[in-house]
Amino acid sequence: MRIHEVSKQTGLTKKAIHFYVTQGLLHPLKLDNNYYEFSNEDIQLLHQIIAFRKAGISIQTIKEIYDYPAATNFFLHRSFHQLKQELTEKMTQLENLEMILETIPPNGTPVDVGNLNQDNFINHPEPHWLDTKHPDFDERMIAILILAPFMDIQVDEYKQYLWDKIFNDLKNQFKDNLKILSNMIYFLSGEQIRDSSTFQFNLLKKIAYSEDLSEYVSYLMDCIQQLYTNDELTQKWILLHDPVLIPVLNFFKRTSEKKRISQYNPLFEQYTDKMKTIIHECVSQIKDTPFEKELTLKLKGNINIEDECYSDLFLIFTFHKSIYSQCSISEIKQCLL
Repeated sequence: MRIHEVSKQTGLTKKAIHFYVTQGLLHPLKLDNNYYEFSNEDIQLLHQIIAFRKAGISIQTIKEIYDYPAATNFFLHRSFHQLKQELTEKMTQLENLEMILETIPPNGTPVDVGNLNQDNFINHPEPHWLDTKHPDFDERMIAILILAPFMDIQVDEYKQYLWDKIFNDLKNQFKDNLKILSNMIYFLSGEQIRDSSTFQFNLLKKIAYSEDLSEYVSYLMDCIQQLYTNDELTQKWILLHDPVLIPVLNFFKRTSEKKRISQYNPLFEQYTDKMKTIIHECVSQIKDTPFEKELTLKLKGNINIEDECYSDLFLIFTFHKSIYSQCSISEIKQCLL
């Protein structure tokens, strides 16, 4: 169909449609006479773009969404976070402007503005309706990313109920430290999110369906060795252990005890049963050896080698390719401030 018909169906101007084509978001067939022929798929894509634009999603972010569609939730949460920050900054400016207008005389000049007491200006507004009407959804985004390997299921009403319980568990577990992890995640790119989630998803599937776990016992031992020998990875572990990694571990333990994740996706229980075996084998190789003492010393005591699924070995198994370790050390320190 030609562009005038597309314009009627979507409510977009011809100029807007051309803009999306030139931005590489739309790829209609170009005819010999330089006219475009749009397909039904193009129309569907335009409706998606319209929805994104009505939600304030930038063209650049829409491009990222289509480049990394599996990370769509991440991009939407990031846009929500950025938009709320922008609104907060605008409200701060508005309140400062209001203070100026109420303070200077009717015939005020720039001199009067410059003479105002700097202490009367605010850097951040007090909590207001914005936080009440539009609370952060960071716990939802974090739960999605942490549980990404278990998300490939059809969600019915009961599973949605379970999901609400799961991310409330995460919010309760992190409490004041939730912002640390969410700020770290906002430093990541769509590519990093996609690569980490894909790696975790494939690894989990292999373990869940594997009969011979010796390969994964060796893999965990390699991960432990990397944590011991790689100074950058070691420093990240030490920085993140208490404020981020332990809450993640406790979150998995809590939801596992309540059977919420295993009810949401039965593959979780199959995976954790295999992980128990893997961790048991590694503990038998490490526990009460000189290496355990060396590792404990290197990690400044931030390690718990126990023969149970929810020990630090569970975290080490995926740490160096997880969302927790993708930030630079300087970025992690900035988030911990």
